[in-house]
Amino acid sequence: LRRKGWDSPLMLLGTGGLVLLLLAFVVLLYVYMRGNAKDILDAANADYQAQSYTQAIAKYEKFLKNFAKDPNASFVRVRLGLAQLRSVVEGTRELRLALSKAKEVIPTIENEERFGDARPELAGILPDIALGLSQQAKNLGATSEAKELVGLADQALELVKNPAYIPTSLRTSQQQRIDE
Repeated sequence: LRRKGWDSPLMLLGTGGLVLLLLAFVVLLYVYMRGNAKDILDAANADYQAQSYTQAIAKYEKFLKNFAKDPNASFVRVRLGLAQLRSVVEGTRELRLALSKAKEVIPTIENEERFGDARPELAGILPDIALGLSQQAKNLGATSEAKELVGLADQALELVKNPAYIPTSLRTSQQQRIDE
């Protein structure tokens, strides 16, 4: 029997080696494109601290997409929720929307292991919403819209008074603002 050129051990090993190299290249390319968890988290935190909430949201979402099992995932979910809330609260003075966003976001993060990290920020955000709504109602006088705003301010106060969101230790420092 005559051997064909493709049957030589050198051709088989060369082809196998080439396939392995291509596979390694694809894996390395995937890892490189995915990014490093620490780098993405640091960039997202920097955006958050700089109050660039839209950019921080995109980076936190990328982190969770690529590193859902990372030990920092709970922290990132909480920060993502806060960034979503802050983007509405600080991006507009439409306090109805801010209250709606707070009622939407907070329940999604309240059971996170790192929710405690959010409480000091919520102690600042939630009373601002309640106070702003009551100020708007006061400025409108005795109108039906003012009554609606008072009802919304009461809903915001319920969030403020919820000890799961703002513990008593943080609420006492905000009590004067809450009493207004």
